[in-house]
Amino acid sequence: MERGIAKANRDWLDAPFDEWNGNLDGRVHRMSQEHAQELCVAMADMLSARDALIMSLVSGAPTVVDTKAMLDLASSPHDPANVIHLYRLLDRAFNDADCLPDRERCVCGIDMLESMADQVSGRFEVQPLTVAAYGSWWLGSDDALDYAKRALELDSQCTLARIVASAVAQELRPAWRLKC
Repeated sequence: MERGIAKANRDWLDAPFDEWNGNLDGRVHRMSQEHAQELCVAMADMLSARDALIMSLVSGAPTVVDTKAMLDLASSPHDPANVIHLYRLLDRAFNDADCLPDRERCVCGIDMLESMADQVSGRFEVQPLTVAAYGSWWLGSDDALDYAKRALELDSQCTLARIVASAVAQELRPAWRLKC
């Protein structure tokens, strides 16, 4: 409390985000139980932690979204620099047909998220399933709707899961998938 909530969140999420990024880079499809569960709690309590994981999946490269960038977003989501960084990254991912995904990296992340959801229950499953739905939709996988439905069965008000389900139903795609 002395150093503030943002600093406490940075300290708490540093090791889990670092393992997440290391696993994405090394194509390791499962996180340690402790860090997986910490990320599930973080996502349930702070949507900015969820958004940082999404950002790391759609960026396609570790140089764009490293652990520091994830910590910045998760701990200070309303900071103008973080908002601009997230906006630019997502805008490019959606609208630039030449912004191709790192498919292996994204699949690795989806596998970690599914494993995370399997380790927890109730409200702590919702966001890992939602991020898996988002990543699957972004890749064009048929699993996107299944993940979104699982999240919505647990929390019918999960906005991002509803958005993913709607995007699948309306056949909306990021620009790179329209090019294929």
